[in-house]
Amino acid sequence: MNKQRVLFLCTHNSARSQMAEGLLRALAGDRFDVASAGTEATGVHSLAVRAMADVGLDIGRHTSKTVDTLLDQPWDHVITVCDSANERCPVFPKKTRRLHWSFSDPSQATGATEDRLNVFRRVRDEITARLTAWLETAPVARGEGITVDVVRLAEKFGKFSDAWSPKVVGEVNGMHVKLVKLRGEFVWHHHEREDELFLVVHGRLRMQLRDGDREVGPGELIIVPRGLEHCPRALTDEVCVLLLEPAGTLNTGNVQNERTVAELERI
Repeated sequence: MNKQRVLFLCTHNSARSQMAEGLLRALAGDRFDVASAGTEATGVHSLAVRAMADVGLDIGRHTSKTVDTLLDQPWDHVITVCDSANERCPVFPKKTRRLHWSFSDPSQATGATEDRLNVFRRVRDEITARLTAWLETAPVARGEGITVDVVRLAEKFGKFSDAWSPKVVGEVNGMHVKLVKLRGEFVWHHHEREDELFLVVHGRLRMQLRDGDREVGPGELIIVPRGLEHCPRALTDEVCVLLLEPAGTLNTGNVQNERTVAELERI
């Protein structure tokens, strides 16, 4: 079988990425070759080893390494598991799918050893749940039962009603195809690394920019370049928009607020 290659990244490659590596290997080692790394390298945290041993998995022989040593290797999926690693993730020269899953840092836990160990166990279980959900929708390896489906936009838009919460409906060359409903005004923000394409399917959108607004109607699109501050605003009661942007793009960019959606739903 042609296995896909997955790389997990966190800051120190000591806990979250190490546990994710061990868990995915146990859950689907027949489908994936798995590794982990950090933007810095320290060592595998002893409490991460203990938390994994509780579920019968041994990561005591894992080593901590920096992502710089792995940049030239081909990776089908690069998954950051902490916000710092997501912000500092380097650009991989080969084509890859970027995903970001935000988990709290268990190494910051305080108190007695058992209390700290329980935090590691909780994060371990959160990672397990996220991996299990991802495996249900993760693309299969080339030639392994590939299916080609028609995405009917009206049908997909009918599956949700919440505004400003993008839903993933497909992937293209490491880009997520998302659908989102807009009502009212969003928040001024920018994306440090990602360009965004907005295609209006229904309604009218005003893309507010610092140098003047742009209005976009049905069948029209606008591309907002990386680094450019912008604020979408619905000019009709509801605007249905198709987004095309790199996987891992946070909807609020450099801003964190109640509208930030870190975990995207697939429909």
